[in-house]
Amino acid sequence: MSLDFDRRFPRFQIGREDRVTIDGQAFRLGYMMQDAYALVPTEGEGAAQVFEFGHLNRLNAAGKVRHEIEYFLPKELRTRRQPSGGTGSSLATLTPGQRARIDQRYALVEAFDEVRAEGVMQMTDDSIEAHMDDICRRASAYLADQVDPELEWRKQQAAAGKGRKPKGGGTLQMVAPVHPTTLRRWVARVARFGKAGLIDRFSNRGNRTSYFTAEENALLGKTVRESYLTLNRAPMSKTVTDVQRAFRKENADRLADGRPKLRVPSREAVRQCIKSFSRFEVLVSRYGEQEAMKRLRPVGRGLEVSRPFERVEIDEWKIDLVTIMAKAGMGQYFTEEDLKDLGLDDGKGRWWLVAAIDCRTKLIVGMTLTRNPKTSAAAQCLRMVVSDKGRFANAAGAKVAWNQFATPELLVSDNGAAFKSTAFTDTCATLDITLERTIAGLPGMRGHIERVFQTAATRLLPMLNGRTFGDVATRGDHPAEARACLDTEDLCYSLVRWIVDVYHNTPHEGLGLRTPLQQWESDLRDGNFPLRAAPEMRTKRCAFGLRLNRRLTREGVRVLGVRYHHEALAATVIEGGHRTVELRWDPEDLGAVEVVIDGQAHEARAVHDGFDGVDAHTWVAARRALRTKSASRKAWEEEVVFRALDDIEALNTRKQLQYGLVDKPITAERLKHLEESLFAGFHITGNTPKTRTPLDGVGRVIEPRAPEEEPQAAISQTPAAPLPARPRSSNSWTIRKPGSAD
Repeated sequence: MSLDFDRRFPRFQIGREDRVTIDGQAFRLGYMMQDAYALVPTEGEGAAQVFEFGHLNRLNAAGKVRHEIEYFLPKELRTRRQPSGGTGSSLATLTPGQRARIDQRYALVEAFDEVRAEGVMQMTDDSIEAHMDDICRRASAYLADQVDPELEWRKQQAAAGKGRKPKGGGTLQMVAPVHPTTLRRWVARVARFGKAGLIDRFSNRGNRTSYFTAEENALLGKTVRESYLTLNRAPMSKTVTDVQRAFRKENADRLADGRPKLRVPSREAVRQCIKSFSRFEVLVSRYGEQEAMKRLRPVGRGLEVSRPFERVEIDEWKIDLVTIMAKAGMGQYFTEEDLKDLGLDDGKGRWWLVAAIDCRTKLIVGMTLTRNPKTSAAAQCLRMVVSDKGRFANAAGAKVAWNQFATPELLVSDNGAAFKSTAFTDTCATLDITLERTIAGLPGMRGHIERVFQTAATRLLPMLNGRTFGDVATRGDHPAEARACLDTEDLCYSLVRWIVDVYHNTPHEGLGLRTPLQQWESDLRDGNFPLRAAPEMRTKRCAFGLRLNRRLTREGVRVLGVRYHHEALAATVIEGGHRTVELRWDPEDLGAVEVVIDGQAHEARAVHDGFDGVDAHTWVAARRALRTKSASRKAWEEEVVFRALDDIEALNTRKQLQYGLVDKPITAERLKHLEESLFAGFHITGNTPKTRTPLDGVGRVIEPRAPEEEPQAAISQTPAAPLPARPRSSNSWTIRKPGSAD
């Protein structure tokens, strides 16, 4: 896709009731021009700002746009689930107890769907009650299986002598039965809102009887109808003002007649009154019957799709190909133990491919290679779905861009453990993606991705040496392992070039002989682009990040030797001293973490600039290079540390495909080991001035630099191409107790 095309067409729709936040400022749509959106500030006065489509698309790709569909409509009138404000779904800020309750409810819903799919249970209370024991048993087994979906695979690896036997596991947590009506309600909420629909709402509990008398309710309802339910579409704030004015006028008349005054409704009372009207009645009154029917039309269900990213299918496929595990290509980033865990040690083996396809355009929008189908690989593939994949196409030398991405409305998978895990369902809920699993034994319900795998097996694999074929009869005497000459980098290169340059540009029967790329460009030209933007960086961090507990001190929090701080963290220490806080840490970007304090998430940035966009494996490799140069040294200056990072990233560019597409998760256990063995006592200091003022005050004295501050020789024998200089500064907060001396 040309740059000119990208400048002329947007990648997501901004509706009249949507809120778009860019660089911390909230906007709503003013009007749409030929090649730009005119957005007006939502608060205060200000002129409209024009965002050209090309600029807006770049901001979207960088994760700097938060898009909230139908934000300005009351919640009851919204036609689809909404992303939560701030950092994504509130799942990121739940307590462990709340998450445990949600997981139990979700397990019951999964078990209910499984029993119902077998055709042995009806939707009546009596039938559900009769099968409740079976539902609870299946839910308990589901929970035990999904707390750690990689546990069974690790046990099998240990039994084969390929690793240590994992600790724990095997404890079956029994799920208590619930009333059939309650279970049906949970099933309905999951169907409509996904897993996030099961979040506790204790704050909404209490007396639900009306606070007002019959006269007060009558006047309130009458005024709301006259003010809010009109084609003028008055905002709620004006309706609140109209209600209070009507009550003041009525009270003046009652005071003159000697009658008692009416209680004036609050803003919340007016909002609850508006919610009491049916959705259809409100839409017809404010938008007209035709628009109401359009807004209430069901979307996001069924196999018929009308726009890109309305339905995305994800699945895993064991590639019929033996490849050489390219140990040398990854040696800069991993130890021997790491390579063994990832299956990248010496020898030959086969890969699993986790891939995702957009059902409207048939574009492949995500792909990850893994040695076994784990949750981490599924999450990495989903991350590619919502991210720009241009760097992979560039690394492979593709002739066409791979920049199709957005937030899917519906994600369809099979019943594999990776897609059923608590971690993956939490990720989808945080991104506000509806997750739907097909019925076991019916792969045709996700036929689009199945056909892609068949196409790859018949058109790509025959061109590659080392093919194993799908079965013994088909393979015959073909010497697959003897002919295996592709390493991991070769496989990644072949897959990306075939996907981007061949498959995306091959006429597709299901598209009327259009190519997937032509269908995508046609939809963008026709204004039929995805409804939702890609998630912003903070939402990605909450969705894909690792949940950790860290000690909050005067210096902030530390993860993998990197210190993070924020004004809110400093204030917390002043008020309550040191404490343990929960945070979300994204191994793909060490520039910031999300710290949860009292149910509120705060973005704490790295104190030392230069970690933006740096992933954990690159940082660990840089630290190893520093330690190789000086094993006993713990304090390193900023300049030396980031020079080592630059050198490692230069190597990364030469192995970008293999490094970026292979699943390489960092678990909490692995992170703890790295911090204890590699980062214990490690810290970064400010740069030492290269010159100083002499005693006589005349001129400057040049300070010599110690030779051990140059770690590059420990990283590579071949000097890497210089990278653009990183910004160097230090962000810090000085914390003092109230009343302390400066």
